[in-house]
Amino acid sequence: MLRTLPCIVAALFLTLVAANTRAEDTDEARYIAVATARAKTELAVRKLQPLLDDNSSGWRIGTSAMELAVNRCNDLLNTTRDAEGRKPEDDRNAALMEDCAARETTISRDWQAFAQVLAKLESQHRSNVTAMSHLIAAMENVSAMDAHWKEGGLDLESLEKTYDAIAKHAAELLAAEQKVISLLQQHQKTWEGGLEELQRLYPKK
Repeated sequence: MLRTLPCIVAALFLTLVAANTRAEDTDEARYIAVATARAKTELAVRKLQPLLDDNSSGWRIGTSAMELAVNRCNDLLNTTRDAEGRKPEDDRNAALMEDCAARETTISRDWQAFAQVLAKLESQHRSNVTAMSHLIAAMENVSAMDAHWKEGGLDLESLEKTYDAIAKHAAELLAAEQKVISLLQQHQKTWEGGLEELQRLYPKK
């Protein structure tokens, strides 16, 4: 019995050491998982930042390009019609002047109708931008609590899942905004295509 007691003690000691080692390995693996989740989330959130810059965002570029195309269409039609109107009456092309006036009316009507479509897209865009701002703020808050969360002995798995949730939503918002910008760019091509058509019909002389 006395001989077996040291063996039992040694076995218990080895068991405790092994359990402690497994616990340390588990903690280390969890720390690595949290760090990986944080890095992925920071990258996902960083992709949202350029979309919040109103001067360089796809939204600002697209809307400005369409407004420019419409203004240039109207300027071209006005210039063409006025130039024709300044000619002697016998030399005027009445059909051309009527065509310019009709096209101006059509452009005005189409632009007013498009305003409703643009308003809907803008609402979606503004909603995305607002959500992005809040998500970035949430990420900053979670990052600031990261060390306290770990040192306070809180569940690291919960922290990892929080980072994963932010990254997932960041990807969803990015996709939603890219869809809005894609639709906007399609409309932009339509209006710019209309301008190109007028420029072919009424080239500058």
